Amino acid sequence: MLFEIPIVVLLLQSIPEAFFIIMVGLKLFHIDIKGKEAILVSVIYGVASYFIRKYIAIYGIHTILSIIVLIVLLKYIKKISLFYAMISILLSFLLTGIFQSITVPFVLDFLGVSLEQFSKDPKLMIIAAIPTFVLMTIIYFILNKTNFYLYDLRVFKKE
Repeated sequence: MLFEIPIVVLLLQSIPEAFFIIMVGLKLFHIDIKGKEAILVSVIYGVASYFIRKYIAIYGIHTILSIIVLIVLLKYIKKISLFYAMISILLSFLLTGIFQSITVPFVLDFLGVSLEQFSKDPKLMIIAAIPTFVLMTIIYFILNKTNFYLYDLRVFKKE
């Protein structure tokens, strides 16, 4: 089944989600990125993700391809090693997935809608993404304020 995301979901969910994944993922490894670079990667990723979801019919493959696209974009636009891009994005994707698996069921239950209704209504997709965006924003600001990171990848030279 092909799952084409509406443009409004692309603009208000996919692109912001990519932005948060990039910002938190890099911050966890003490790698700074300019907001403009993160926005550029997020927008290009959003467009690529739109076409991946439109034309890839095998469930789950679109997620793997989207992760690969985000890693490659980050590598070439930020000019960091492939390994740094991979570890940052994979960990941040995992964190986002955990947050979504916790918050989305609560949002659906609170709104009294089924998973089927959710998957067909762009407004619900956007609303359900808000708690994850809030959590990722809080994590980013905590990491930034405390200067906490899991591992300092800046100590190594670019490959």
